[in-house]
Amino acid sequence: MGQQHRKSLKRIRRKRYEERVKERNKQAMKKKK
Repeated sequence: MGQQHRKSLKRIRRKRYEERVKERNKQAMKKKK
């Protein structure tokens, strides 16, 4: 049970990280233009 919880936590963390990266990419594109 503990392992499963850790796995889901990792997935949520990764999702949030990906969203942050997307936002950063958007800002970078704006700066370039």
